[in-house]
Amino acid sequence: MKLPSILAGAVFGLLLGGIQAAQQLADTGMVGRSMSIGLIWMVCAGPLFALAAYLFVNSRYVRKQICLDDADLLAGEQILHSALANLVVRPKDFGLGKFAFGDLLWLAGMQDKEAIGGGLHLTTHRLVFKSHRLNRLRGSVSIFLPTIVDLRNSSLLLLRRLTVTTGFARIDLITPQVDQLIARIEQARSATVPSTAAMQDFLHGGLPLASMACSRSARSSGSIRRSIWPATDKGCWSWRASPWWRCPRSS
Repeated sequence: MKLPSILAGAVFGLLLGGIQAAQQLADTGMVGRSMSIGLIWMVCAGPLFALAAYLFVNSRYVRKQICLDDADLLAGEQILHSALANLVVRPKDFGLGKFAFGDLLWLAGMQDKEAIGGGLHLTTHRLVFKSHRLNRLRGSVSIFLPTIVDLRNSSLLLLRRLTVTTGFARIDLITPQVDQLIARIEQARSATVPSTAAMQDFLHGGLPLASMACSRSARSSGSIRRSIWPATDKGCWSWRASPWWRCPRSS
């Protein structure tokens, strides 16, 4: 079992154990009994959640959805590295209510936020996040490497988080091995990247990079579209699914 699943189980066990202990303490006022019940929940629920998370993220069904195929790549673009990740968003920005246990997410530095599961891909041109279908919000986010102005390890305790700042927005991603990923991104940025003129050719309509964004709050087929990230039509919150997929090998 891999470290991200173990950490997820540890966080879930701590949260659930803490909830049960607090409830027992409020009902009975017995500290010792409450701590014991909380510990039992923690020991039982944590490993079970870790196992479920591991089996889920490593299932063929999920892997096929979060990988990039040739249709997702720009001309001449190559995948350099891929990893599991969660994109942090605010549900209210998309017209959604709070996520289950949302009132407790402040314990993990996620107050009023939600993590969308998927895969993060570093290419020769972009940083691309692609979600799987078992999310309330589904789609992909594309960040051209030249638009990145800052990369920061914003991890909090067990929560491993990468903050990417561009000239247009700040994006938070939960992903393992943040420092190593930052080094890979910096290396890709320092290598040959498309010029601004070349990037303009990737965009439809010849609009300047600063103004490129998907339609805001547009509803289509029951899904909500909203994006503030500059990207191609494949790089915003798109709801298209390709019939064929392949998982790239990490370098």
